[in-house]
Amino acid sequence: MFSGSQAAADDDDTSGFPQPFEEYDIEFHATVEFDYRTEEGFDDTEDESSTTSNGDASLDLEFAYQPCDWFKGDLIISWDDETPLEIDEGFVTIGGAEGVPPFLTLGKLTLPFGLYETSMISDPLTQELGEIKTYAAVLGVEWQGLYASSFIYDGSTIDDDDDGRDLKVFGAGAGYLYEKDDLVFMAGGAWVENIADADSFSEFLDEDNLHLIDRSPGIVVYSLLEYGPVTLIADYVAALEHVDVIDEDEVIDLGRSEAWNTEISYNMEVMDIEASVALTYGQSDSLGDMLPKKRLGAGITIFPRPYLKLAAEYLREYDYSIGQGGTGDEADFVTFQLGLEY
Repeated sequence: MFSGSQAAADDDDTSGFPQPFEEYDIEFHATVEFDYRTEEGFDDTEDESSTTSNGDASLDLEFAYQPCDWFKGDLIISWDDETPLEIDEGFVTIGGAEGVPPFLTLGKLTLPFGLYETSMISDPLTQELGEIKTYAAVLGVEWQGLYASSFIYDGSTIDDDDDGRDLKVFGAGAGYLYEKDDLVFMAGGAWVENIADADSFSEFLDEDNLHLIDRSPGIVVYSLLEYGPVTLIADYVAALEHVDVIDEDEVIDLGRSEAWNTEISYNMEVMDIEASVALTYGQSDSLGDMLPKKRLGAGITIFPRPYLKLAAEYLREYDYSIGQGGTGDEADFVTFQLGLEY
């Protein structure tokens, strides 16, 4: 995914980079990233060091084909060290053109449940709790800055009947986007019938062999303010009810999970090199087995050459107390990233 102004600014400068699909009216983007992380993780033993280092590589290939104003197809193919080459997203959108505000999107996509913008390398806590990527149908409309959508998808964490068919899960959201000169303001929210279908949440349930008893509705609210070089972001994700699961024959109350995140970033240009710095702070609740209790961090990203990105990030995380399912410890993470964005 594109995440930097330098690559966008040099869209028209394609020297040294071929346009393999230009004759077919196919837009193509590629992102190659290598991350190296050193971490001193949570450890409840005092006589052992928990410092580790590891590297990860990833590749994203994005294709977009739009033969007319009211029809578009998108395909994202991803690979990383932990996941084989796969179709990360693939969907078609009908409508949404000037004069035809309503649109229908069908396929595998990230649901319109949250904004999750960031200038950091790591995803915000809210995204780790709330992002849902699945096969879905989204019906929406955009008009004069206002936008609204509803969606339906097959639930992944609870069965509908004795035949094991998945639940049909619903959701909806709305918001407003205002843009004028150097000012951008965006605010919105969404509701989903079962927040436990979020990617990280459902993965946690699968790994611990926990079975969800009933749906747990969730909400997200978010805002973004960009004025000149400064960007402020705040978002909040929460379950509206306690999440109850079964572990063998025992019923466990996971609590009413929630997370919030704030971030401020500043874009600058030094000696014709574009860069940005960012600070972030977030918290979570009732997520002792999934997320840290608190996280604060700082990051910097520079674009020394067209299409080339260098980034560094420091995070300090505070775990839940032992009584809340954590270690009561602190952890430090330092990440360096080398990226090529085309």
